[in-house]
Amino acid sequence: MMWTQQFMKNIKFYPLPCELEHVNAAVLEACDGMDGVEDGIISLPGLCDFDPEVLIGQQYNCNGTMKTFAPQTAAIAKEFWTGPKDPNGRYSWYGLTPGADFFTFDNATTGNGGAGTVCQNASETSCMGIVEGYGEQWTRYFVEKDAEFDVLRLTVEDFFNNTHKSVQEYDSIIGTTDPDLSEFHKRRGKMITWHGLTDQLIPPNVTKEYYERVMDVLPNVHDFYRYFEAPGVAHCSGGAGPEPSDTLGAVVKWVEEGVAPDVLEAISPSGSAGFKCLMEFVRPAGLNELRCIARDDLKLYGSIVTLGTYIGPRVLQSSDFVQILKRCVTEHPMLGVVVHDAATEHPKLFRVESLDLNAHLQMLSSASADEESTRRLLESIHNDPLPGSNVRPQWRMVVQPIDHPSSCRFRLAFAASHSLVDGRSGFAFHTAVLNALEGLKQLGMDSSAICQPGPTTLIPPAMEKAGMLPISWKFLLGPLVGEYCPGFVGRLLGLQSNTTADVWCGAPSRPNRVDSDPVTSVALFSISPDIVDRALAICRKHDARITGLLNHVIARSLCRALDKRQRPFTKLVCETPIDLRRALKQGKGQICNYVSAVTETVDVKRTNDPIDWTAVQKSTELLEERSKSLQDQPTGLLKYLSDFRGWTLNKASSSAEVSFSVSNLGVLDASIAGWQVESMAFSQSGNGIGEPLSFSIASTGRGGMTIAVTWWPGMLGVEEEDGFVREVGRGVEKEMEAFA
Repeated sequence: MMWTQQFMKNIKFYPLPCELEHVNAAVLEACDGMDGVEDGIISLPGLCDFDPEVLIGQQYNCNGTMKTFAPQTAAIAKEFWTGPKDPNGRYSWYGLTPGADFFTFDNATTGNGGAGTVCQNASETSCMGIVEGYGEQWTRYFVEKDAEFDVLRLTVEDFFNNTHKSVQEYDSIIGTTDPDLSEFHKRRGKMITWHGLTDQLIPPNVTKEYYERVMDVLPNVHDFYRYFEAPGVAHCSGGAGPEPSDTLGAVVKWVEEGVAPDVLEAISPSGSAGFKCLMEFVRPAGLNELRCIARDDLKLYGSIVTLGTYIGPRVLQSSDFVQILKRCVTEHPMLGVVVHDAATEHPKLFRVESLDLNAHLQMLSSASADEESTRRLLESIHNDPLPGSNVRPQWRMVVQPIDHPSSCRFRLAFAASHSLVDGRSGFAFHTAVLNALEGLKQLGMDSSAICQPGPTTLIPPAMEKAGMLPISWKFLLGPLVGEYCPGFVGRLLGLQSNTTADVWCGAPSRPNRVDSDPVTSVALFSISPDIVDRALAICRKHDARITGLLNHVIARSLCRALDKRQRPFTKLVCETPIDLRRALKQGKGQICNYVSAVTETVDVKRTNDPIDWTAVQKSTELLEERSKSLQDQPTGLLKYLSDFRGWTLNKASSSAEVSFSVSNLGVLDASIAGWQVESMAFSQSGNGIGEPLSFSIASTGRGGMTIAVTWWPGMLGVEEEDGFVREVGRGVEKEMEAFA
């Protein structure tokens, strides 16, 4: 990294080596514990935003002498981490990571680190830069072709000219940036790459970027190429972190035995700490995942929950549920994924080496079988934050035995971050639980709660990689015109927004909870199996489906409740999430995040008149058509968004644009020999950037339908929100009962 030497020359300042060591000590103190473990290693350098300017003016010990930290040293550290800028101020290459050594010495005058200095005494004025050995030789012999060339004479302009000249002259010979490894793959080649995250010579992000580019060209990259990161390891070896111990052996085993390395064993520098497995880089977060990651990281959303009431032949112990979880984790490898760099615009997914299932299993004391106990459980789960995305996979299973005189019953809830999981993923999880219950005695697993997740190759791709999400010009222009142009422009162009002045969208402004954990209120309502069957029969008669009907029934009940509070509305905007697995032809039965949404305006002119079946039919047709198509999906617009966090914060500070959402998971096929799911509930956290009210619906074959209503307190803009929501829910129940 010659750039840092060039920068020090430009500002005419060379710090004492101990001053740079003081920077690294401060970085380690600030960023060591970001992975949940203080072990002298910065495992997540992408999250380390330590600002060395906080050290300016502080005293530090330099070989027994107290010194004052200089502002120039803070600037040098920043350049070391951010990388070179050309004369126009544009970054041209990656910097090294916080925690990497600023210098290592080959001898007294050359080094292999970018900010090395040598000093005649303890004064900064006696210091001079150290020529970076590899860079000096490259410049002399290959670029300038002059063995006597003095690299210290280079100006900033010379530096970038030489960089350009190197690429022009040698890239065709030694260039390694071509991501098309298709020929290598065709010849059945296998490759394992690992990079130390405190490499002081080659920026780790270079290797990561190359792997991502290969993934863009060859989505099946995991079939022949794996990438791992080694926290705390320097260039090829050294540092405080454990080094890969037998990478060649892993390649040989992959080639000769077909055993792909989901983990890479590594050993500590002293050998005393034993083996540790490095996490495998899976892929960058997809666009829809990134949207949810930003929302979670900014504390504007919590979790989605699917909760089943199970009935079976015997009482299960916590050890039984550990065995059940092993089946789920093996079957669904997404449960073994963590998110790194969640606070950035470029989060990455990594597969953990192993899971301690005890950390993902919560056993509660028993409770009664009534609906209020289910509601309280859902509310407590939503208001118990999941761990940080970088610490362990963001999900848990909660088990609550149910008091019953004659049968074994328990509630089992799967709570997960929406970042990598959608509602249908909850059904996939409960299906895996049922399958595990059926074969519980035959699972044959050891009693340990430590297990490895399923292989990386089974992790579903990001949604935009699973299928093209084409966007028409008209669909693209709609949001742009709505964001930047007066309303009449949208009307003239036929791009009018659904939201109008006479639509209820909750409180005029959202409660300010950006800096605290999300709070969710929950209300629960049930529709009996007989009423559901009758409603389905009437829907079939009118060529409609139950979700379209519910959109209108809920809108009518909301308008009635608002009218009683002297707030008459005749239009509401409903957002309905849709599952794109069928359109993508991928993800069936898998845990992933493959959702989009449909937004429509529901006209409610007279709430006491019979329901408008023509309007219900049109809603049904719209939902059916959109769930079959990848064209003009709202999630497809995310590819035009460059600042997800800024966009998220803007949404959080703006009033809602929709009135409510209706998310219907459908029916869980919920019985096996000896076990059945009697009822199913689905709920989601209050949405800090979305609708004020969320209606989440799930059903079982003969268990009827459960409707969970969730919201952030303060988002509804009415007094006594609990009573308001109960009134809306009872109105939905009453209108559904009228169909019977």
